[in-house]
Amino acid sequence: MDPREVLLGIDLDELAAPKRSMSNAQKNKDKDDDVDVLEQVKRLRKTVEHDHNQRLRGIEINIRWLMVLVGGEVLAIVGFALSSVASV
Repeated sequence: MDPREVLLGIDLDELAAPKRSMSNAQKNKDKDDDVDVLEQVKRLRKTVEHDHNQRLRGIEINIRWLMVLVGGEVLAIVGFALSSVASV
């Protein structure tokens, strides 16, 4: 099973809501477990967002460099064309 499907299928409100018809010890244990799972999901979300932001920044930098190189290539072609026309 794909972990993304599991995370997308989790209802975070349901995790945070207290359970009914259980003993107090069971409720406290389940509440602690729910809080732990909720904190882990939040931490995972921050990690994924940070990772995606880093990757997107890297892609942006690569695109900027590509545009600089393409601009230089266009200038070289136009310069060559002008010099060949002017020399005739």
